[in-house]
Amino acid sequence: MGGACSYPTTTLPSSRTVIVTGANTGIGYETAKAVAQMGARVIVACRSEQRAKEAIKKMQEEHAKESKNTALQENDRDQSSSDQLLVEYMHLDLSSLKSTMDFVEAFKQTGHPLHVLVCNAGIAFANQTLTDDGYESHFQVNYLSHLLLVLNLLPLMKMSGPDVRVVFVSSLMETWQRKLNIENIQGQQSYSSVTCYSSSKLFMIMAMYYLHNHFSSKEVTFCALHPGVVSTEIARRLNQDYTLFKFGLRVSEALGLAKSPKEGAVTTINCAVNPELAGVSGVYYINCKAAQPSKLARNEEEQEKLWNYSIECLKGFVAESVLLDLGLSGSSEVKATE
Repeated sequence: MGGACSYPTTTLPSSRTVIVTGANTGIGYETAKAVAQMGARVIVACRSEQRAKEAIKKMQEEHAKESKNTALQENDRDQSSSDQLLVEYMHLDLSSLKSTMDFVEAFKQTGHPLHVLVCNAGIAFANQTLTDDGYESHFQVNYLSHLLLVLNLLPLMKMSGPDVRVVFVSSLMETWQRKLNIENIQGQQSYSSVTCYSSSKLFMIMAMYYLHNHFSSKEVTFCALHPGVVSTEIARRLNQDYTLFKFGLRVSEALGLAKSPKEGAVTTINCAVNPELAGVSGVYYINCKAAQPSKLARNEEEQEKLWNYSIECLKGFVAESVLLDLGLSGSSEVKATE
């Protein structure tokens, strides 16, 4: 994944509000910290309150240390290292559609606008399990609950002013999928954790394109990205069935192709804050540059099939009136199979 990749260090007003899902670790953590350091209010949306608050404490400590070092380098005695980042925790469990809706309502109650929603959280290579809602865990956590979050926050986002963005964090592994099989979309017929993970990341991109093509308002822009090969705890969590995958990650690290979470977060941060991307929608990014995802991800007929399936899954959680108002009402011809 060669090529220079960077984001502009810009100043964001404290009134600009950004939600980052899964911001307690990895790319999400680095994204939340960087955006908060630019001045925005950042919501760390995570399942574990303890881990989220530990992450926020770490952010504040790192920020104070970095600010102090900057002040010393610039010989600026007036620069305070005690300035607190505007970062706060809100509970979000993406394995539960009810929890996702509770988060939406709780956020609305804060009275904050919403300018950027970074759909970052996810699980990888989990054992075959169903959520309490009856959906395969990768499908729901990585994709379906994020879609639910987006759909129910879009009415607020389109009223939050100019330059409002939804950012979907995908993966290079989305290219591993060659077709969309609705009958096996959640591994109902044959299960593979690698297939379910890569499919969920493919669905993020397909949803981005569908929203870009059909959303009635141009006030909100949509983009997707993959951060490159990021060296994380995932490799240590893989079981022996994926020895080849782990070997590939080690080779990438040895060749300098694997990125740290901080390096991997650069494209996400760029999509969230770069002023030059204001109003730019329907674009997929790799290393901060516009790129093309897989042919399947760009197939509009397959996007429509996935959309209809997903809306059927979310019946009871997204009002038809909301979809109509957003210009996103989908047919219910494709029935969800659990």
